[in-house]
Amino acid sequence: MITLCQDRQERERFLEILATALSAYPKQFHLLITLRSDFEPQFRNTPLEPYWTSSRFIVPEMGREELREAIEEPAYKRVIFFEPHNLVGQLIDEVVNMPGALPLLSFALSELYLKYLHRQEQAKLRGNTIERAITLSDYHELGGVTRSLTQRADWEYHALVNQDSTYAQTIRNVMLPMVAVGGELARRKVPESELNYPEPENTRVKRVIQQFLNSRLIVVGTDANHSTYFEPAHDALVRGWEKLLIWQKQAEEQLTLQRRLTQAALEWESLKTQNNDEQTPIFKRADRVLNWLDGQLSTIESLVNQISEQVVRRWQQTPDQQGRWREKSVQFLWNANPYLEVLNETLNSNDNWFNEVEAEFVQKSIQKKRQNVSWRRRIAIGVILSLSGLTTAALLYQRGSQIREARTLRSSAEINLADNQSLDSMVEILQAGNTLKNPLLKLFPPNSQLQRKIEGTLQTAIYTVRERNRLQGHERPVRSVVHSPDGRQLATSGDDGKVRLWNLPGEKLQEFGEQGGSIRSVQYSPQGQLLVTVGDNGLIGLWTLQGQLVKQWNTKQGKLQDVQFDPDGELVVSAADNGTIRLWNLQGELLREFKGHLNSVKSLSFHPNGQYIASASDDGTVRLWNLQGEELKTVISSQKPLTSLCFSPDGQFLVGTGEDSIVRVWSIKGKQASIIKEWNTKQGKLWDVQFTSDGQQIAIAGGDGTVRVLNLQGQELEKFVGHKGPVRSVSLSPDDRQLASSSDDTMVRIWNLQPVEFISREFDRSEPKRYTRNVSLSPDGKKKVVGNKDGIIGLYDSQDRLFKKFEGHLGKVNSVAFSSNSEKIVSGGEDGTIRVWNLDGKSIRIFQIYGPEVSSVMFSPDSQ
Repeated sequence: MITLCQDRQERERFLEILATALSAYPKQFHLLITLRSDFEPQFRNTPLEPYWTSSRFIVPEMGREELREAIEEPAYKRVIFFEPHNLVGQLIDEVVNMPGALPLLSFALSELYLKYLHRQEQAKLRGNTIERAITLSDYHELGGVTRSLTQRADWEYHALVNQDSTYAQTIRNVMLPMVAVGGELARRKVPESELNYPEPENTRVKRVIQQFLNSRLIVVGTDANHSTYFEPAHDALVRGWEKLLIWQKQAEEQLTLQRRLTQAALEWESLKTQNNDEQTPIFKRADRVLNWLDGQLSTIESLVNQISEQVVRRWQQTPDQQGRWREKSVQFLWNANPYLEVLNETLNSNDNWFNEVEAEFVQKSIQKKRQNVSWRRRIAIGVILSLSGLTTAALLYQRGSQIREARTLRSSAEINLADNQSLDSMVEILQAGNTLKNPLLKLFPPNSQLQRKIEGTLQTAIYTVRERNRLQGHERPVRSVVHSPDGRQLATSGDDGKVRLWNLPGEKLQEFGEQGGSIRSVQYSPQGQLLVTVGDNGLIGLWTLQGQLVKQWNTKQGKLQDVQFDPDGELVVSAADNGTIRLWNLQGELLREFKGHLNSVKSLSFHPNGQYIASASDDGTVRLWNLQGEELKTVISSQKPLTSLCFSPDGQFLVGTGEDSIVRVWSIKGKQASIIKEWNTKQGKLWDVQFTSDGQQIAIAGGDGTVRVLNLQGQELEKFVGHKGPVRSVSLSPDDRQLASSSDDTMVRIWNLQPVEFISREFDRSEPKRYTRNVSLSPDGKKKVVGNKDGIIGLYDSQDRLFKKFEGHLGKVNSVAFSSNSEKIVSGGEDGTIRVWNLDGKSIRIFQIYGPEVSSVMFSPDSQ
């Protein structure tokens, strides 16, 4: 009620209801409230205050026997004892009469319990049985109650720094503001706004905060203004953590300066935000240009300093409505502060400890010191009118540099387009376009030819881009990627031992897992509510989409290579390095064991009817099993290890890949499997294969870093290039419009697939390709349109029946497309025209392109 309810009126209404109930039913209704004494003021001036005042009872500090009960009773309920028994006495001796003892004791007991659990887990793995005891060695290893907190801090520090050495400075930046200065060492509440840093430091800061919160080293709270703050969990951390004490000693003067700087920066930020709201848009744009000019014209600084202070003051007092907001905000700057030079050096050093607001405040103070803000506009105008000599040369050089940068970016974009790196091309050509927005190039624009070339490359990139997005977050090779059943999310896992959930725009939704080696496979349940994971630690984990561990069990199979849900989502099957396959229910109970493979089983696939399981192994065989554990069929397929298997959605086909670069397709009839097709993709080792939803195409993950889409005759329909290492996993979205791939380069890439299109028998029956530009399906799936070499366009229904012809093009129709609302058609041909049609066959618009023929047309998403 006090800490979680943020609505004061709601809280008061609730207290009024309680008071009314107490008054109306004094014999039937009793209310017991417990709270810390520092929350008592919350009950003043409330309807419950009279009851609280008359019934208030102070709970005294706990004595030795009460502390013993608090320590022993929870352990006894879990059938755990302390060895030796006088260990409890040592715990009591350490905390009795200590201020704030209970939170610290609670932390130490939880750490002792975690150590006990770890010993039990290790004993189970070795097949041993140990006593259910919290031991003296655990206590000494923890460093006692007082050192438990600081030892945990050391562990978390080294865990982060060992991953990335830059976290050493980040942890320092997070913890030092939480130390109070000016007296004895104590905790300080740090508002969340003080912990906002420029990227990439801000991402690291957020991770440190989250990890320290999870470890209970710091706590989060909300102040009277409903603003979030963080603070150390106990003064023992501030006074006893050696690293923090060293940092505090090294930065004594810095901390005092930082507190003053933080306060001044926040006041300035508050006023600046208020004043920015009062500015007109024109003045804001002008100020951005002047800010840029100020940086470029710093060479005239000496002239500025020579101007009489008397004249400057007179100009400052000149009425200027638009400039008043500046005078208000700049008076808070530290342009005259003697520490400004020190702050400037820190700002440009590797030990920069400024947060985002502080950094901007220091930059603005330095800028203010160099030039007087009230007459910068007059200087800029005067300098522009009298540019000469070195200033002119500097500006011309700057202009030429920006133009050269734009040309270089465009050339790189063209090269990436030629190498099928269209997303990289898109990024670079957007950067080139952004370069042309430089204020100097606005004043003195380059020739229009460069602008046209950039626009042309941008158009090409837009219409040819196949890579939709990249997901960056894994620090080691990504072993598995899979779409959720509704197609709205992706789950990924890899050698960093983490599972990450993403939405398709590329935002990370969750991150969870264990420090136990690689997670080689992650799969959604058919209902999309659970995830199952397996990896090098031999554990199977069931997780919610919020990252909560529902169930985990040890298979005792060594490394696990793959895991799959059955079609009903009630069973999981696991594949292990020791050649065994095991079937489990979701409670972790072993139902069946399948033995037959001689080497590691790399892949599993459930038949869509849930009655059969297919497995592929390093022994080069594919085996079919029923759920009773009986082997129905063994196919010796290869002299090299097989890596992946997948049943077609209708269960009629099984496709497999291996390290020999060969794709094999089997026909499945009941308990029998016969090979009908095999071909060599020449992609190196093939690591994964997936069917499209119609069962007519397959996606292949190649060791050469490519992803390919093939039909069941082995004809290549799509090829995606971009990964810098072997592709380990592929996943097709449920609507087959997107394909996700993961690789040893730690990258997950999302690709746009061409819509599945086909050629009408009446139009261009000689056309060999399945994907062409002169065929298009309507977005509602009810119609298709086809253009032919005689200039005629045919509109067909879903049963391939022609019901309308469009005539008007002179010569071949090269490209047709539906609008996103399926109400219009656009066509382009070799006659150099673009035509827009209604579905009744009438031409709405004709655009004449003089000269070249039109090779490709497309509607924008809004059909306009």
